[in-house]
Amino acid sequence: MVGRRRLPASLTLWALQSGAEDKAGNPKGLAKGAATADLAEACGSEIARLLTLGQQGRAGFARTDDATDLQAVRPGDIAILVNNRTEAGAVRAALAERRIKSVYLSDRDSVLTSPTAAEVLCWLRAVAEPRQLSLTRAALATPTLAQSWQDLNRLLTDELALEREIERFMGYQQQWQNQGVLPMLRSLLMDFEVPARLLPRPDGERRLTDILHIAELLQQDSLQLDGEHALVHHFTQILRAADEEDEHRTLRLESDAGLVQVITVHKSKGLEYPLVFLPFGTSFRAEKDSQAWVRYHDDQGKLVTVFDPGPDDIARADRERLGEDIRKLYVALTRARFATWVGVAEIDQWSQSGLGYLVTGQSGAHQPSRATTRHP
Repeated sequence: MVGRRRLPASLTLWALQSGAEDKAGNPKGLAKGAATADLAEACGSEIARLLTLGQQGRAGFARTDDATDLQAVRPGDIAILVNNRTEAGAVRAALAERRIKSVYLSDRDSVLTSPTAAEVLCWLRAVAEPRQLSLTRAALATPTLAQSWQDLNRLLTDELALEREIERFMGYQQQWQNQGVLPMLRSLLMDFEVPARLLPRPDGERRLTDILHIAELLQQDSLQLDGEHALVHHFTQILRAADEEDEHRTLRLESDAGLVQVITVHKSKGLEYPLVFLPFGTSFRAEKDSQAWVRYHDDQGKLVTVFDPGPDDIARADRERLGEDIRKLYVALTRARFATWVGVAEIDQWSQSGLGYLVTGQSGAHQPSRATTRHP
């Protein structure tokens, strides 16, 4: 990429510093929400500047050795890499304010069109109405719960066996009402030994990840809804919309190609773009003590899922999270053909991010407590 007056650096860092201190005089990090908004604005402004220069014939890609022979920068030349839908929304809003159109390509869309999502919906319907025998049988017949044909047939001939399953799903319903959809799904997964059965399979890790991802989405959405039936209806509508979107995605590919691409880092793996922006380079999501479950590899290299994790589990999972963040950073920094822009914000505990660790050499990650024991 060249301009009439200068060549941009292949890697440009934006630094957003706090400058604030706490009562003890120690540096105080930026609030994550404020940093996200500021970095999104900086990203939008820089993209608008580049596109304006392109329209003026002052920025573009050299077609010959003559610096004046340029192919102007266009929106389709630009990709913005994000970690989640919140970051995507912030940066797309900043682009929209500058009348720059964009399209968001996310992992969430793909998981909602997967067979796993339809199975989870079957479970939710059965738990919401446990006395509806057809719904209970449909839930038990899903591949992930893996009930044998003999067990399913017994439900048609053995009233006691059927009543036991109905009572089990009534218990799930009560737990959903009292504790929320996430704890309920956790109990269902453990009762049917889903993690233990899925993980040894070639596609098991992907399928379990999809289930946990969907469970987290449901928990978030449930906070805005009243009751289990409202969530079932909401999730049904989301899956229907996702299917319709998937049907029309192919028809939109050609028109979307001319827009700024906003895409998750994970989904960008293996792709290449002329210009890449990573505005939220120090964003991270550390494992927390309050989490319902964590996942990490044990001493034998086997992936395990731990529900109700203890401090040691949190620490091990967070170390793996940091390693994955570093790998994602490598992916992000190798997507550009010509130039990359990276936002570095001094948010609280920013050294826990992949970029923060590489810059400071200190992760600040969870450390296991020797004074506590692992939960059973």
